[in-house]
Amino acid sequence: MTRSSSVQLDPDEQDYLLCEISAFLARLGDPEARSCYDPLLAAVEAAKIPDEQLDLLGRVLELSLGSGRLRKLYGPHAEMSANRLFRRTSRGRAIQRTCDEANLALTGLRGRAVRSIALAPRSPGAFTLSVETDRCRVRLVIDAAGVRCQGIEMDL
Repeated sequence: MTRSSSVQLDPDEQDYLLCEISAFLARLGDPEARSCYDPLLAAVEAAKIPDEQLDLLGRVLELSLGSGRLRKLYGPHAEMSANRLFRRTSRGRAIQRTCDEANLALTGLRGRAVRSIALAPRSPGAFTLSVETDRCRVRLVIDAAGVRCQGIEMDL
């Protein structure tokens, strides 16, 4: 038997989430699309979000955080709280995995003399980070999907 868990919200989280979800729903024109979010809104009103609602919450938070709206309207404390909630969603966990994998790729640079490091635009919202040491070159792609290692070259 699988036990379902939930995220308990404090009153501050509940306040900004109710406002953000309501604003999100106001921008959705399709009543059918809006109805998918009714259980999430009810869960936030009850201050208890079941795990099965976290991905819907993640969609709202991703837009609110990514646009800067959440920080602008509710401040840095709410932004930090929303980021913690976002990291509990499947999308947030996937982004964290990409960071963990990139960090693993970067461990080969420890103790090496850095010859160059460069950040370059790849496309709107996407960048490449290139690091060259005395023994290797690492190229990372950073975009909305997270961080990915595009290549590692080792000098033997």
